[in-house]
Amino acid sequence: MIIGVSLFVFFGMLGATHASAQDQGPLVGTPPVLKATLLHEGRIEIAPTFGATLGDTYESHLLPGLNLTYFPLEWVGVGFDFQYGISSNTALHDQINGELRLKREAVCPEEALNALGEGKREECLDELGVDDTIGTRSIEMVTTAYLELVPFRGKAMFFGEVLRYDIHLLAGIGYATLRGEGGLESEGSLAPMAGLGSRWFMNDWITLVFQGRDMLLSYHPATDQNGRELPATYTNHFEILMGVGFVFPQAPAIQQ
Repeated sequence: MIIGVSLFVFFGMLGATHASAQDQGPLVGTPPVLKATLLHEGRIEIAPTFGATLGDTYESHLLPGLNLTYFPLEWVGVGFDFQYGISSNTALHDQINGELRLKREAVCPEEALNALGEGKREECLDELGVDDTIGTRSIEMVTTAYLELVPFRGKAMFFGEVLRYDIHLLAGIGYATLRGEGGLESEGSLAPMAGLGSRWFMNDWITLVFQGRDMLLSYHPATDQNGRELPATYTNHFEILMGVGFVFPQAPAIQQ
């Protein structure tokens, strides 16, 4: 009796499996995604960009630039970018300059020393040995070659529209020139870079690119109150970057 029941269950399961396979028909053994759109592979993206650094000590930067990325595979790209630095004083820089001017005026007041005779204030300032401003260096130009890895791609709904996007990782190395100001000469530094970003496809060939980057530079950042250069240090420059990309060819390939 037990053997008969077991045979009945076995052949019943076998029949159900056979029926399930017949129901699937031609889908048996096929990949889960049919004819996927290859948004990256074999395409070049050209993207004007605009970046800004965060948390700089003496000089903050705006960094307009241009990216060029080629994707030999769907999940990997190689690229090159150029950025030009527009610098401005940070709050700390302005505070130091203000304190230096107050110190010079307190020790060598212009009106009082001028009353003693011509040249007395200049002599006082020479003896004091304190400049009225510090010298600084800021990013002038950066060129970077990088590798881009795309570990994740997906879709999201915005206002009834389906947008495709990716999340990508960046790693590269470049060269930066540092602009000297306040009597300092320009100098250069290697510029290793790492970052994380996301690319959103507005259509098949126009993208919005958002990235966060960390660029490591080694240079003499500023002078002290006596005009002596501070020692060279490795400095992290954190950058927020966005761009509008144009991808060619305009029509993506379809996976066969």
